[in-house]
Amino acid sequence: MKTLTKRILSILVLVSIIAGATSCDYMDKLRGVDSSTDSTFEVGSETTDETGVVSPTINPDLEPLSFPDHIYTSDEIHPEHEPGDVSGQEALDLLDSLETDFIQYICSDYIKAVIYFDEPEAYGVSLDNPSWGDVISDPAEDNAFYQGIIDELLTINYEDLSGDDRVFYDKFLYDLEESIYVSSYNGFSYIMPFFNPLTGPQTEVTLILDVLSFDTIEDAQNYIALIADMDRYYADACAYEQMRAGYGYLASDSTYEEIAVSFDNLFAMEDDCFLYDSFEERLNNIEGITDEEKATLVEEHNDAMHDHFFPAFEQCAEFYRGLEGSGGSDLGLCNYEGGQAFFDVLFRSYANSERSVEEITSQLDSVLSNLMPYYSNLALQLYDGQNPTDNGIEYMNHDYSVGTMPENLDYLSEAVGADFPALPEHRYNYFDIPVEMQANFSPAAYLGYHLDRMDENLVINNPASVSIDLGLITAHEGYPGHMFQSVYTRGASDHIYMSLGASIGYVEGWATYVQEYSVQYFAEDNVARQIVAMNQNLNSLLLARVEIGIQYEGWSDQDCVDYLNSNFGGAISIDAVSEMLSLMYQVPGYFSKYAIGYMNTMTIMTEARNEFPEATDLEIHTAYLEALSGTFEQIQVRMFEILSEG
Repeated sequence: MKTLTKRILSILVLVSIIAGATSCDYMDKLRGVDSSTDSTFEVGSETTDETGVVSPTINPDLEPLSFPDHIYTSDEIHPEHEPGDVSGQEALDLLDSLETDFIQYICSDYIKAVIYFDEPEAYGVSLDNPSWGDVISDPAEDNAFYQGIIDELLTINYEDLSGDDRVFYDKFLYDLEESIYVSSYNGFSYIMPFFNPLTGPQTEVTLILDVLSFDTIEDAQNYIALIADMDRYYADACAYEQMRAGYGYLASDSTYEEIAVSFDNLFAMEDDCFLYDSFEERLNNIEGITDEEKATLVEEHNDAMHDHFFPAFEQCAEFYRGLEGSGGSDLGLCNYEGGQAFFDVLFRSYANSERSVEEITSQLDSVLSNLMPYYSNLALQLYDGQNPTDNGIEYMNHDYSVGTMPENLDYLSEAVGADFPALPEHRYNYFDIPVEMQANFSPAAYLGYHLDRMDENLVINNPASVSIDLGLITAHEGYPGHMFQSVYTRGASDHIYMSLGASIGYVEGWATYVQEYSVQYFAEDNVARQIVAMNQNLNSLLLARVEIGIQYEGWSDQDCVDYLNSNFGGAISIDAVSEMLSLMYQVPGYFSKYAIGYMNTMTIMTEARNEFPEATDLEIHTAYLEALSGTFEQIQVRMFEILSEG
């Protein structure tokens, strides 16, 4: 399914703010469920078997859900294939044609087309229907499409491919087979909620709209159409959530209230939203536009904002408050039928690995058992009795930044030159989060806006998030992090899918690794620097382990606290971590995409340094980036081949 596939494959760093597409006949089933905000609608109940797995009692008017009867191994999802017989230029042409077909299918929504591409028409992507698309798709339709692409892809003689084409083939086939598995079971469509209070599409919708540029009057008219489509789109999202409730997927009242408050905050902006001024400013970029045309567009935009855009948020808040009192609770995925299998496939994407959850968890346990004593020994060097040592004073007073984010970007673009390869010519745009969004936005972000160009990278800063580690945050988002990796990939591959389809475990693993690596650009090597470098990633690894416990192993809240206390000396209570645990229930995999991606990236880098002790960091980083995206297993094979040849 297009929506769920994008959640699992994570096409862009910020892709979660752009929802998916569907076939109309399947959406009709959703619209057949009353999407009013009346709290008296009928929901499914739950029964629990002797293993503790929750089995929702499905309302009789809903079609039965299907799930796999076991957790599929990577070998089952990705079987061996015999080489096809299409070769030479015919094979290359077919490969390009299949890539284009796939891009057209997943980018059929206007919003994705204009975010991903400056010239979507070059990929056959139409801009004829300026809407947000639809909320859920027909798994059978998606499955048939993916299978058709695979059938043609397997006619290509793989042994006849080389270089970038072979790398693309490997990744494309792997991702398609993952999509086939997901779309084979309609139950996977309903496990994950559409909205959540932290990362749901409502949290950054205004930012996405503010990013869109106008070159023509038609661009502005299409933008107004998006604004006017918001109430329809979010009504469909509420209908989907109501159907989930009908299947028994019910959250706690506190979660529903948090989501409602996120919509309250959006609705409160109706009379003083930065999008009003931003719209008028963007009209000035349209060459030849008249004052009369501007006035007409401004009036149409204002009407759409008041009649469709902000009412959608008010209605969603009412809808979620209508769900309160339905008797749900926040549970790990493994407590639901099919939930453990769903987390397995979600985790595989976040880990960007072909290995099982059990295998990666075993590695994570080993890494933590080695890191915790090392970290504790470092921390002991910060104090001499009750008094801070020189290292302790430096740690408490450190400032790993050279000024503003643009100043850090300028500094890092030069500083990383000795350790990372040169980038193709490119530019970036710097964007400060509007005041209205600052309280609920992360310290920074990167958006690969218009991936068919090199000069529209967007680095986003939150001025309200003042940090002594702004330089490291900038390294994560800019150089040598997300922007660096994105630009390098576009220069190293002729296949834009390698940028569109980059796993979130790959992109976050790289950015988190280089954030830690970049501490050296701001401080001399000492205990204080080592602790700063380890702090965030060690915390993420610990929280990822708790997340696996909750989502896959059935840990209770007390189990989580006991685990954390075993690492921190018994000082943590359930109340102290309740907010963190709530986030884990609401956004499965939130910590794993950073922590496990980082662990796998660091593992590859460490093994490369051991295998090729004469290689410089510049050579190792270059080989890693040249290997392009794919699973970490695929990356390591290609990376070591490059280092062997070098």
